[in-house]
Amino acid sequence: MRRFLASVVAGVLLFAVSGCASRQPETAKGKGVLVWHWMTDREKAFEVLAKRYKEETGVDVQFELYAPSDVYRQKIRGAAYTKTLPDIYGILAEKKDFAAFIKAGHVFNLSDYMDADEGEWRRSLFRRAVSVNEFFENDDFGVDPGVYGVPMDVMSIQILYNKDLFEKAGLDPEKPPKTWDEFLQAGRKLKAAGITGLVSGWGEVWMVDCFASNYAYNIMGEAKYIDTI
Repeated sequence: MRRFLASVVAGVLLFAVSGCASRQPETAKGKGVLVWHWMTDREKAFEVLAKRYKEETGVDVQFELYAPSDVYRQKIRGAAYTKTLPDIYGILAEKKDFAAFIKAGHVFNLSDYMDADEGEWRRSLFRRAVSVNEFFENDDFGVDPGVYGVPMDVMSIQILYNKDLFEKAGLDPEKPPKTWDEFLQAGRKLKAAGITGLVSGWGEVWMVDCFASNYAYNIMGEAKYIDTI
């Protein structure tokens, strides 16, 4: 793999604020904030941020890691059932599942805070990332309008191409596809030459879904995409 083809997919990781958390770590100054997550690659960074936040505010933040993501998902569902969710957590599921958590009273509506000070908090975040966690009037989920999650980060998934294989398939290795149609055409030529068009090292299903669902949304359009689901 010799160069990037394109930055093609934006995926959003979000944290929701619990609406009825009953577990909190005790600190010298009172109760702190308990956060559950599944991100083994961020654990050290979270610890640094927690220490910095404690120094600035005096509030203790405790991060608890549950991995892999399937274990975390089961942990969240079990805690929702027993009403022992932490203060802040992520929901690894579809938006309909997110809506079910909200309607059950497990997620706090952050709209007032997002819109305070002329929307300072909302404007500090990537608009498309915020919209993933937002519900609107007359939607299909039956949730009161509002923002119910805070995007933690946005990622781009890169596609690399192999110049030697492009050349073997009769493609110009110095001119990678720039449009979706060109991308599909290159894939057909690779397949005709007996070359596997796409390979990946994704170890978890959600990453593939992130890749595919973004393409489907942009190709089919919002209405057709939602109707298909």
